[in-house]
Amino acid sequence: MRNLCAVVAFVASLVTTSIGAPARTNVRTIANLPNFPKETLKRIVSPKFYRSLLISPVESWVVVRGQLVGGGSQVHA
Repeated sequence: MRNLCAVVAFVASLVTTSIGAPARTNVRTIANLPNFPKETLKRIVSPKFYRSLLISPVESWVVVRGQLVGGGSQVHA
């Protein structure tokens, strides 16, 4: 759950809204990103915030992969 919150915070920092910016014809959003866990995000953020994320433009996208060792149930400080 802690890692998921970090991912959400990271995604939220990538998503920006541009008020008054000229409209672009090829705007990329999380709705059209391949392999983006939209259903997971929908379950952990408020419906209003989720709808705003779906339509907000994404300027860059970074994919990070990793493995959890030991099942990820224990957090070491």
